Amino acid sequence: MADDDKLRDYLKRATAELQQTRRRLHEIEADAREPIAVIAMSCRFPGGVSSPEQLWDLVAEGRDGITQFPVNRGWPTDLYDPEPATPGKTYSTEGGFLHDAGDFDADFFKISPREAADTDPQQRLLLETSWEAFERAGIDPLSLRGERVGVFAGVVYHDYGVGGSTGGLASVVSGRVAYALGLEGAAVTVDTACSSSLVALHFAMQSLRGGECSLALAGGVTVMSTPASFIGFSQQRGLAPDGRCKAYADAANGTGWGEGAGLLLLEKLSDAKRNGHEVLAVIRASAINQDGASNGLTAPNGPSQQRVIEAALAAGGLTAAEVDAIEGHGTGTVLGDPIEAQALLATYGQGRPEDRPLWLGSIKSNIGHAQAAAGVSGIIKMVQAIRHGVLPPSLHVDAPSSVVDWSAGNVRLLTESLPWPDSGHPRRAGVSSFGLSGTNAHVIIEQAPPAEPPAPPVAVSGPVPVAISARTEGALAAQLHRWHADLAGRPEAGLLDVAYSSVAHRAALSHRAVVLAASRDELLAGLAADEQPISGVVTPGPLAMLFTGQGSQRLGMGRDLYERFPVFAAAFDAAASAIKWIAWGRSAEELAKTVNTQPAIFAFEVALYRLLESWGVRPDYLAGHSIGEIAAAHVAGVLSLSDAGKLVAARGRLMQALPAGGVMVAVAAPESAIELIPGVDIAAVNGPSSVVLSGDSGAVEAVVARLGVKATKLNTSHAFHSHLMEPMLAEFRQIIESIDFSEPTIPLMTVGDVTDPDYWVDHVRTTVRFHDVVTGLLDRGVTTFLEVGPDATLTGLGRQITDDAAFINLQHRTRPEERELLTGLATAWTRGVDVDWRPLLAGGRRTELPTYAFQRKTYWAAEETPATTSTDPLDAAFWDSVERQDWTDLADRLAVDPAALGATLPAISGLRAEHRQRTTVDGWRYKLTWSPVPEPADTARTGTWLVVVPAVLATEDRVLRTVKELTRRGNKVVQLDVADPERADLAARVRDLGESPAGVLSLLALDGAPHPVHPTLTRGAAATVTLVQALRDASVGAPLWCLTTGAMALDTDRVPVDPAQARLWGLATVLSLDLPAEWGGMVDLPADADDASLRRLGAVLLSAAGEDQLLVRPDGLFARRLVTAPTGGAPGKRQWRPRGTVLVTGGTGGIGAHLARWLAAEGAEHLVLTSRRGRDAAGAPELAAELAAHGTEVTLAACDVADRDQVAALLAAIPADRPLRTVVHAAGLAQRLAGLDELTLDEFAEVGHAKIAGAEHLDDLLAGSELDAFVLFSSGSAVWGSGGQSAYGSANSYLDALAARRRASGRTATAIAWGAWQTGMVDAGLAEQMRRIGAPAMPADLAVAALRQALDADDTSIVVADIDWARFAPTYTMARRRPLLDDLAEVRAALADGAPESGGAGAALAARLAPLPATEQQRVLLDLVRDSVARILGHDSGTAVEPGRAFDDLGFDSVSAVELRTRLGAATGRKLPTTLIFDYATPAALAEHLHGALCDTGGGDALTHLDRLEQAFGELTAEEIDRNRVTARLQAVLARLTAVLGDGGEAVGDRIDAGSAEDVFAFIDQELGL
Repeated sequence: MADDDKLRDYLKRATAELQQTRRRLHEIEADAREPIAVIAMSCRFPGGVSSPEQLWDLVAEGRDGITQFPVNRGWPTDLYDPEPATPGKTYSTEGGFLHDAGDFDADFFKISPREAADTDPQQRLLLETSWEAFERAGIDPLSLRGERVGVFAGVVYHDYGVGGSTGGLASVVSGRVAYALGLEGAAVTVDTACSSSLVALHFAMQSLRGGECSLALAGGVTVMSTPASFIGFSQQRGLAPDGRCKAYADAANGTGWGEGAGLLLLEKLSDAKRNGHEVLAVIRASAINQDGASNGLTAPNGPSQQRVIEAALAAGGLTAAEVDAIEGHGTGTVLGDPIEAQALLATYGQGRPEDRPLWLGSIKSNIGHAQAAAGVSGIIKMVQAIRHGVLPPSLHVDAPSSVVDWSAGNVRLLTESLPWPDSGHPRRAGVSSFGLSGTNAHVIIEQAPPAEPPAPPVAVSGPVPVAISARTEGALAAQLHRWHADLAGRPEAGLLDVAYSSVAHRAALSHRAVVLAASRDELLAGLAADEQPISGVVTPGPLAMLFTGQGSQRLGMGRDLYERFPVFAAAFDAAASAIKWIAWGRSAEELAKTVNTQPAIFAFEVALYRLLESWGVRPDYLAGHSIGEIAAAHVAGVLSLSDAGKLVAARGRLMQALPAGGVMVAVAAPESAIELIPGVDIAAVNGPSSVVLSGDSGAVEAVVARLGVKATKLNTSHAFHSHLMEPMLAEFRQIIESIDFSEPTIPLMTVGDVTDPDYWVDHVRTTVRFHDVVTGLLDRGVTTFLEVGPDATLTGLGRQITDDAAFINLQHRTRPEERELLTGLATAWTRGVDVDWRPLLAGGRRTELPTYAFQRKTYWAAEETPATTSTDPLDAAFWDSVERQDWTDLADRLAVDPAALGATLPAISGLRAEHRQRTTVDGWRYKLTWSPVPEPADTARTGTWLVVVPAVLATEDRVLRTVKELTRRGNKVVQLDVADPERADLAARVRDLGESPAGVLSLLALDGAPHPVHPTLTRGAAATVTLVQALRDASVGAPLWCLTTGAMALDTDRVPVDPAQARLWGLATVLSLDLPAEWGGMVDLPADADDASLRRLGAVLLSAAGEDQLLVRPDGLFARRLVTAPTGGAPGKRQWRPRGTVLVTGGTGGIGAHLARWLAAEGAEHLVLTSRRGRDAAGAPELAAELAAHGTEVTLAACDVADRDQVAALLAAIPADRPLRTVVHAAGLAQRLAGLDELTLDEFAEVGHAKIAGAEHLDDLLAGSELDAFVLFSSGSAVWGSGGQSAYGSANSYLDALAARRRASGRTATAIAWGAWQTGMVDAGLAEQMRRIGAPAMPADLAVAALRQALDADDTSIVVADIDWARFAPTYTMARRRPLLDDLAEVRAALADGAPESGGAGAALAARLAPLPATEQQRVLLDLVRDSVARILGHDSGTAVEPGRAFDDLGFDSVSAVELRTRLGAATGRKLPTTLIFDYATPAALAEHLHGALCDTGGGDALTHLDRLEQAFGELTAEEIDRNRVTARLQAVLARLTAVLGDGGEAVGDRIDAGSAEDVFAFIDQELGL
């Protein structure tokens, strides 16, 4: 029985598992065939078509968009010749053109005019149509940044662009869209000729079904930048003379070229339904195939077309009879159309009812053959046809082609418009595209599933916000106009739906407007500007909320809001439910009693704040005026609601109980002008000239009379904030002591400690310092203030304090509460305050809204004239003839017999080429050296230093002595001992220290034990990676220094180094780029560091010399320098040649293959090329065959070089008769572009594992072998760094040190730190960016020549890179000084470009500015900045540059930033910092800085004054510095500043933040005496 039970249980489990497996298989199969929803479409096509609706109008009305050649592209005007095949001519000058293809809103996409002109119009068209596609789907494009959204774009033409820029690269067409919108799904450009867009669609569907993307853009674009296609097809007689495609017609006489752009936004159908996206149509299935070996490369293949149709039907689970219509390829060619028609007859034409023929047409008859956009144009046409229930006609058909046997199947041409009736199944259509390349595509689309009937529109019960935004002021006006025109013609669009769609389905851009409307008429009036909408520009900066005090109360306050908004009502009742009957009563006198006023104001303000909070409004700071400060303290989390209520009630009750009397008077005078007398107190300082006096009536009146200024007596029951409040304080203190106080969770700006009960007692009696509070908030960068209270009291006071920020009231005693609240919120939103309007618009549904009103200008690149290599044309022509070995030309030039040149000319040509090559690569050679530098002064500097130590070394002598040295210099040292730290735990420990360190010193690298999980990392290296990440997580901005011992050496040929520690130096080079402000530097100590070395270490850490890569040695300090290392044409130490066996790891990849070809050409007998896949690696067999043809034996070996056993087996298999003589270790793994904080330790280790482990295994296993060369492929990322490549740079630094270690032990080694190669390392887009910054990729043949040179020279370590220092150095040094380059003369010259000029433009500008008033000076400098920016970016004039717009938003990059610095330096005669646009992020801010620097303003921002100070010191001679004791005085200031930090007082940074520029420099003046 027991066995039966077991068997029964087993069968039950097996049955359940089988059912589960079947269910999962069914789900997988369903996923693989799930229909794809088209949720939006966008397009540009001939005939002025700029939307799918306009395309439908074109085809439904039977019009075409064929016109003459465009006249705005610089095409020759003499192209026409009626005779076909005339060279260089075309007999057809008509087609379907986008005559405005050059028009583009570059500013919208943050592209400068110069870059726009260099960017292929195909890229530009896709940018605009991509934005429109998302808008049409009701998706805010900005919300997709970082999302898995794919871009699949078909492109045929790659003939635009000059100078090889990214603007003309096909790969960038899709990538540009992904980059501009921040999309992180696949970005794929497809070129299969005419079928490109449907193939792109096919790939997009696969990506969606496979889960790679959640949304995908798919389509294609075609713009013919040149007439080459017309000329080419004219030679083949393939064009219709009139440019019109007569698809499937007897009159067909060739194709007509067209242009266009079309995009579909796709989503899986299930996702579209779940996300509430409207489904326009469904793509049921798609298929692609190839013609294969047909009767011609470009000839169509009928059987292949049949097969692709059948494959699509099978994929969709459909029969041919279930498809109603076909949008055919139909190009109008005599050969192609009949073949396609026969394929359709053989597939769709079979098995159909007689009364239901397959209807066939082609949109090419309307717009021409749009090539890469052809297929998507057919999709858009048929989606619209399905939605309209109409089959539109195909044009230019005189009669069906007589070449086709139409009786072979039930297929009919659409020669007229026909209704598309409901036939019992969803309307379906097939769309075909057959590429000139032989790639065929077929897609089947069908009618969308019935949607849920829409709910009836909801009527609005009050004003609602309709939000509109744009990138510029002009675009905003155009947006308003476009919305008005659209909505005026759509009365069915409900107001609530429009409002909801405007805030939920549109991007919020920088220029904003809000129309508050309670009716459709009011909305249209606002859009037409009959009633001015609320408008503004986003102004960066924190938001502060100000809570109003007593005097703002009014009868009925909050009643409308209470009835309209449940959130307000609930919060009001919770705060003080009983008070509302007094607040809403009829007696103003009763409400004015302070016992009632204070609870009423408190309840109103708390309720209003909770309502704002429910709408997503989050303040950065809070502040309050008198009683308003209690409401602010409650919402900040200092007081619970019950405790705050208790405090307010007691305060009001005790004040009310005081005897009546006293007076309060507001006077228009500064506090400094008021002389108090007994009986008078200052109740409030509300502004620079706004003070409230309080106290005994007679005394107050006497002070007022003596002032003689405007005075207003306040209507109050008592003299608040005066000595007359003192009788209540004792009892109030007793009540307060029973209340709990907490630290604020939102910063609360006050003049005291709000968690101290005494503060609230004094609060009753002492002065309200509103002016100080507002000034403090302004100093913290606040740009927008919202007044939270029942009236607009503080708004007016704030506007008297400053014009540099906006003060916005949310209520006004004379205006309707709801509209006033929404007006204030709308005003705040236009300034950039986040507001979630959706809760206000509950019941609203998405409705169609107009797409963005792009503000286009025309950009079209002029053809570039090639540069010549010689300024002497005769010289250039002579050497050109030599290199071409043009015997005849040279003989004529030399007046000799051509036969006389026969033997010498090839030799001269070869010598010339060899010389040029040698000269070129000689200029690429650099090496790293160590230069002695002066020791910093032995100064004390107080502050807190965090010293992070491996726990195993915590008590080691060198650790204790290092800590002691820092302490000796007056620092407080906090030692943190760590062991294999976790990132989160370490960050928490750093935070728990409770103070911000002045510096961080890591000794973690000293732990050289292998990491337990990652053997190529030491514990110290792994812990250092974690430390960098943890410091970032803990928001520690202090400079981080790392200490190594023996990682570097002055003489690496004799002194061994530790590669494991050297790895940290490569990491450092990248961190100095990625974290320029937080990175301190690297210091290497000798292993037996003495006290003198430690003193030098302490001096380095506390100095401000700027050196960041230092060796501390007994005989001094040495700084790392990059210097040139040319051979100068001198012969090498040897002549290396490959002999025996040469091993190349990574030998089948891009670089490895170049090396193998070179080695074979040099006569290598036997090459062993390794990769992980060996012979199965892509292209490996072909490479081996190619090398064998040179007589080289090739072994393709699959070997993981990180596996020691596999390496050992590989070496053991090398034949004894051809022993291993040369090793080239080029294997390695690339790192994705990411900051160190984005990498896990696993990923960091994996990047370097093969490179390091492989090198170590080869080094160890070949320790006893005699080698001619042991070459390690390193990278410049270990020398000068490469942003986002910390793991890669670290691994390469290890290789450099390994070469030094081998050489010190007497073994050969050559490590080459390469710049980028043109193959294997960078793609075309990255190569263009590198060229632009001055670090172009090197041609592979020249790089290989540099390798030969290094081997001949027997270099141990060499840097090979093509660097244009004039471009590279200013960009590289932009974020911080780079002492590494100090010894390069070209760098010094490049960085001296911004040096001050004597006289010249700078003097002229100074003379022009001197007599002008300050406002005019500022205008002149702003014009200078704007004009300079305009010239750099390619704008027509400076007026096109918005003063308040950030430089990165204007289209600046690092190169243009340097150019601006150089231009302004020349114009002002000043040496300007390379960080100019980072320190001053807008033209207006930069102009203000220049004003402070150039004009004697007596003020200016702190950075301006610091720049002046730096400039003054930079002009001092050494004698002047010594005579004036400048160094000593500066050090004294540093000591004074850091003492503040060390004493735990207010940080200097905070004091600077809180003080004005005058305060800061008064402090410096006192210390420096300058």
